[in-house]
Amino acid sequence: VHIRLRPPFKTMWYVPLGGLVEFPAVVDDGVAYVGNRSGTVYAITMRQGHVLWRHRTNATMASSLAVYGTELVHHSMDGRVSLLDRANGSVRWSYDVGSPIESSPVVRDGVDYFGTWDGRVIALEMSGARYSRAHMP
Repeated sequence: VHIRLRPPFKTMWYVPLGGLVEFPAVVDDGVAYVGNRSGTVYAITMRQGHVLWRHRTNATMASSLAVYGTELVHHSMDGRVSLLDRANGSVRWSYDVGSPIESSPVVRDGVDYFGTWDGRVIALEMSGARYSRAHMP
């Protein structure tokens, strides 16, 4: 297969996100989900670059998000793993692991695998998270 992309390239659209965007967006069903360093998460249409919603998490963010069904997995530098509603960004569930998280979530078979600043690799079961009231914010 030959890719026939040749310069000059052109910008199709852009969205200013009000802060450093260091990590790639995650894309699903025509929507890009991306966060800036100050912890604001955005849902942006891939076709036209329209912001569908934005949600301030009030926590520094240093990773990409992950799509998990109807939710997004969000890691923060304050040591929290949160599930955000993909429809509007609201927090559905949050859990404190006790150490800053700079690694992006990798979710496989309902488990979020990630590393923390204190040198641990954590496997956090997400399926029980949405039903647990013990860790609600």
